[in-house]
Amino acid sequence: MPSATDFLPAILAAPDDDVPRLIFADWLEEHGDATDRARAEFIRVQCQLAEPSFVNHPENHGPRKWAYTGTCGRCKSRDALRRRERELVADYGIGLPSEDSPGGPFCPELDELIKDGGLAVTIEFRRGFVEAVTCAAADWLTHADTILATQPIREVALSDLMPSYCGFWYRDPPWVQHSEYGPTDVLPAVLFDLLAGGR
Repeated sequence: MPSATDFLPAILAAPDDDVPRLIFADWLEEHGDATDRARAEFIRVQCQLAEPSFVNHPENHGPRKWAYTGTCGRCKSRDALRRRERELVADYGIGLPSEDSPGGPFCPELDELIKDGGLAVTIEFRRGFVEAVTCAAADWLTHADTILATQPIREVALSDLMPSYCGFWYRDPPWVQHSEYGPTDVLPAVLFDLLAGGR
């Protein structure tokens, strides 16, 4: 019988595709314990919230924005999903930067690295997996290959670089420098190649 790690290659190979994530969620629900079933629900909830029909739906609408009464079926569905997402986050303590285990039971691979490897990181779950991390440049250099082997990372912020841009870059691929103000080449090429090269 496959293990949870057997599903990672398909998820990492197709980060824009929800299907491998949902197949993994089905496997967790069928073969896991209560925590695994909660993780499966978390993946499904976040995948639903990322659907364009929810993302592009107005937050408040009606004859007047301030007169929104919550009667739209799409709004009710989105609100229910968001409420359930918050409940799962609260119940399982995931994504909390103050915790020693920010991934909680929904990201055991990364939690092992945090506990055993001394990685200090803030994470953001998207579509059920960690897709954004914030850490020091030295930690990224040390642990990047392991992190990228276990999570479909799309965004990295280096917390110890200049606060005005934080050294963001995205992996679509390839990695591209990005600041809070838009695309940039603010990092020296040598440093950028060291941080992002070969990944």
